Amino acid sequence: APKGAGLARAISAAIADAGVSPEQIGLIIPHGTGVPAEDAAEAGALVRTLGEQVEAIAASPLTGGFGNLFAGAGAVQPAVPAMALPRQAVPPAGQREGHRSLAKADSRRVPH
Repeated sequence: APKGAGLARAISAAIADAGVSPEQIGLIIPHGTGVPAEDAAEAGALVRTLGEQVEAIAASPLTGGFGNLFAGAGAVQPAVPAMALPRQAVPPAGQREGHRSLAKADSRRVPH
C-alpha cells in the first residue's frame, strides 16, 4: 500500500461523515511534524483524497509554532481552526504568516 493510504481512507471517511464535498473545504490544519517522510505521506494522502481541489484549500500547519505537543495536539489542533472559523481567517503557519499549498508543500510528496 502506498505511504499515507490509511490516512487517505481516514480523510475520505471524515469528509463523508461530515457530508461535505472537497469544494466546501476551506482550511486544512495538517499535522506537519517537519519529518520529511511523514509530511510527504500526509500531503500525498490529502492530494489523493482531494484531487486538484487541494490547490484551492489553505493549509496552515501549527506544529512549527507550538512544537510537537504529542497528545496535546488533539486539543490544540481542532481549537485553532474553531477559533479561526468565525473570523474567516487562516491562522499563521507556525512561525511564518500565511499558508502553503499542500500540493506544492514538499517536492517529495507522494503522487496521487
